Amino acid sequence: MRVEDIIKTMAEAAEAFYQNRNDVGNKMMPEIVRQLTEMWNEMSSGQDQKKLYQAVQNLMQAYEQKSYVLVADILTFDIKTLLAGN
Repeated sequence: MRVEDIIKTMAEAAEAFYQNRNDVGNKMMPEIVRQLTEMWNEMSSGQDQKKLYQAVQNLMQAYEQKSYVLVADILTFDIKTLLAGN
């Protein structure tokens, strides 16, 4: 799994959520979660895994609450930053 691919998918979903095209973003979320899970499994550092796990927990909580702008922010600023550092 390439980090660039995950980041690109997350950016597309975040853009959809920012533009209030929630149906588009919602359709992308299962693939994003799948990719993040795959990425988590490939991480070598337990500290990085812990940070990603917490960020994904925050993401899912915001998603369940239908706080789509917050979902976009978490994808853009939290998770992307974690992945770009790997």
